[in-house]
Amino acid sequence: MAATFDLVLARYKESVDWIVQVPPPWRVFIYDASETRLPVPLREHTQIHSISNAGQEPRAYLEHIQRRRLFADLADVTVFAQAQPFASAHGHVDPMR
Repeated sequence: MAATFDLVLARYKESVDWIVQVPPPWRVFIYDASETRLPVPLREHTQIHSISNAGQEPRAYLEHIQRRRLFADLADVTVFAQAQPFASAHGHVDPMR
């Protein structure tokens, strides 16, 4: 069976246009704590979940783990990141290819 890959983003009003660069087979989960709606679909295999604006990034990450575990669908590899991580993680999309 092929390995599964998830990218989990904690978002609050940041642009996530860059996720179109994330190649398949990565699934993208955006946990959005803002009141601004994202255009859907941003890319294939992307899910957007609204969450309360409490707890910052860890809240989004825990929400993902709880939801995926409920469905027994945690990926073999999961990357957790801020929605706009480039200031601290230049080129982080490249290793996903």
